[in-house]
Amino acid sequence: MINYYLKKARERNIFQIIAGSCRLACKVFRIYRKEKKVKNLDYFHLNSLLPKEENLSRENIANWLYSNDRCVMRYISSRIDELIKDDNSKKSLLKSADDACAGKFYIYTKFYDLGNSIDWNIDLTGSGRWPFWFVSWYRFPDNSPLRGDYRHIWELNRHQHLIFLALAWYITDDEIYSDAIFMHIISWIDQNPIYYTLNWYSAMEVALRLISWIFAISLVQKSIHANASNLSVVMKSIVQHFKYLEDNLSIDISQDDGNVKLRNNHTIIELCGLIISSSFINSVIKVEMKKPIDFIKTLLLDEIRFQTYKDGLNVEQATNYQRFTLEALLVTALFSDDNNFKKSLIEIADKQLNALDALRINQNHFILVGDEDNGRSFTTRPYSLPNDMSEVIEMRNALKFTSSYIKSDEPKVLPDSGHWCWHGYFGEMPVIVYFRAGKMDFPNMPDYAPHVHSDLLSFSIFINGCPVFVDSGTYSYHNIYKRNVLRSDRSHNTIKLNNIDQMNILGLFNTNQHAEGILIDYDNVSVTGKMILIKNNKHISLQRKISIDDDSKNIIISDSVNSVFCHKIEWFLNIHPNYKVSDNVIFYNDVYFKVDGLPKFSLEKSYYSPEYGSILDSYRLVAVDCPNSNFPYARQWKISLLS
Repeated sequence: MINYYLKKARERNIFQIIAGSCRLACKVFRIYRKEKKVKNLDYFHLNSLLPKEENLSRENIANWLYSNDRCVMRYISSRIDELIKDDNSKKSLLKSADDACAGKFYIYTKFYDLGNSIDWNIDLTGSGRWPFWFVSWYRFPDNSPLRGDYRHIWELNRHQHLIFLALAWYITDDEIYSDAIFMHIISWIDQNPIYYTLNWYSAMEVALRLISWIFAISLVQKSIHANASNLSVVMKSIVQHFKYLEDNLSIDISQDDGNVKLRNNHTIIELCGLIISSSFINSVIKVEMKKPIDFIKTLLLDEIRFQTYKDGLNVEQATNYQRFTLEALLVTALFSDDNNFKKSLIEIADKQLNALDALRINQNHFILVGDEDNGRSFTTRPYSLPNDMSEVIEMRNALKFTSSYIKSDEPKVLPDSGHWCWHGYFGEMPVIVYFRAGKMDFPNMPDYAPHVHSDLLSFSIFINGCPVFVDSGTYSYHNIYKRNVLRSDRSHNTIKLNNIDQMNILGLFNTNQHAEGILIDYDNVSVTGKMILIKNNKHISLQRKISIDDDSKNIIISDSVNSVFCHKIEWFLNIHPNYKVSDNVIFYNDVYFKVDGLPKFSLEKSYYSPEYGSILDSYRLVAVDCPNSNFPYARQWKISLLS
C-alpha cells in the first residue's frame, strides 16, 4: 500500500504535492467535524422511539402487508401460483434460498461461498475486507489496485436474497428459511453500525436494503422466528436506516425550492425507499418525519417526470437503469395505500414500459443501451438477465386501474430520446435492426451523462433473437481501462471522423464535450440520424441513413459528412464472439452476413460484455478512408444476409 502511494507521489511535482496536501488537510478536517456531529445525533439511542419487546406486535407488521388498499399480496399470490405451476421456477427459487442459507451467493455471473458466518464487508473481487471507516473516509469510486469492485459488496448487501428466503418460507413453511432471514439481518447489524463501513456510504444502497428487509420480515410474520426479541433488534435498525435516508438524500430538500445535488437513478430509488419505509414504520410505531410524506411523494413524481423523455425513455439513456428505476416505482405503487399517488406512478410506469417495449428483443427482454450493472430494486426471480423485464411486467399487471400496460407489435420509434427499432423477417429468419441518434446529456444539465456510451449513429443487428453486430457492453465500473474502451466510439457500430470522439471521457462517470444527435427522418423501413461534432469551435455534421429491404435481405447504409474538413473516416463493426470473420463475410453455423461497399477491413481485437462482471475476447472490423477531395463526402454500403 505504501509503495502504491509513493509511486503516485513521484508522478507529481512539488506544487501539486503541496496543493494536494492542503486539500487533504481540509478534507480531513471536514470529515472529522462531520463524524463528531454524527456521534452527537440520536442514531444510536432510539429506544425512546420503539415499544418494549412485549408490546411489539407482529400483527401490526402483518396487517401492513395484507392491507386491502395495497396490491402487494396480489403480486405475491400471482408469483406463488407461477412457482407452483412452473417446476423450473420453483427449483430455481428454492436453490437460491438453500444457497443463501449456506452462505452461497450468486453475484454478477459468479458464485461466492462466504460460509455460515458471513462477513458482510468482505472484498469479493479483491483481497481481505473493506476497512471499518466512517463513511466519508472512503474514496468513491475506489479504483486503486488495493481494492476490488465495490459494486460486488453493495450487491451482496442489498440483501435481495432475503426476498427469495421469504418466498421459500411462504411456499414450504420450512423454518430454516425464516431463521436465515433474521440471522442474516442481525449479523449484518452487529457488523455495520450506522455511518460506519462501506455499506452506509450510498443512500441508495440503504434504500434498497430497507425494501428487502421490510418485504422479508413482513412476509414471514407467522414464523416462529418472528418473535418480539428478533423484531425489536430489526425494527431499531430499520428506523436507523430510515433516519439515515432522510438525512442523506442525493437531492437536497433542506430548502423548499429543492436545490439539486444529484439527479439520476439514485435520487428516484432513495425517494421510493423513504416512502415505503415511512409507511411501514408508521404502521408499527410513530416516527416523525422532517418533511411531510405528501411532500416526498410530490418530489418523487416531479423527479421521475424530469428524468423521463416525452417518449418514455429515461434521460440517462441506459435501458438497464430504466428497468431498475421502474422496479422501484412499481414496488412503491404495490406497497402504497394512496390511490391517487399510485395512479400517478402507474401512468409514468406505463409510459416507460412502452419505451422498453419499443426496444424489445422478445416478449420479456429488451435491447441493452448504455451502461448496465444488472442492479435490481426488487426481484423475486433469481439468476435473471440484465435485460429481463418479466418482473416489471408482472408487477404492473398486479396493480389496479387497468389490466396491463399498452403493448404494440408495430415497429417503433422514440423520437425525443432518439431510438428506432425494426422487427421483420429475412426469408424465414426473424431480424431486428436497432439504431440510435439521440441526446447524450441530461436536459438543462450539460456535460452530465454518467451512464451514456459513445453510440450515436450506431446500430445493432439481431437474428433469431441473438446478437450479431453488437453494442460491446459495460463489464465493470472498477476496471477503468476496459470501461473506457467499452464505452468508446470503437466499441459501437458507428462512424468516426478525423479522430474526433463523441465525448471526452474524464473518469469512470465524468464526461464532457458531448456530440449532439437527433433523428431527422424515419418510417417503418428506414431511419435517418444526424450527429454534430464540435472540434476547435467548428461544428461538423455527419449523417447516416439505414434502409431495410427485406425482399433482397439487405440492410443499406448511407453515410455522409457535411464538411470540407474531411481527412480521415473510420467505420467500426463489432462482432459477437460466436461469429467468425473471413474477408468481408461474418458467419456462425448456417448464418452468413456479407458487408459490401466499404474500404478493405482490418481485424482488431476487442471485448464483448454480455452482462456486468463478464467479459469475452472478441473482434471488430475497422475500415478507413482518407479522401483527397475537400468536397462533402458520401458513401453507400450494405450488409446482406446470404441465402
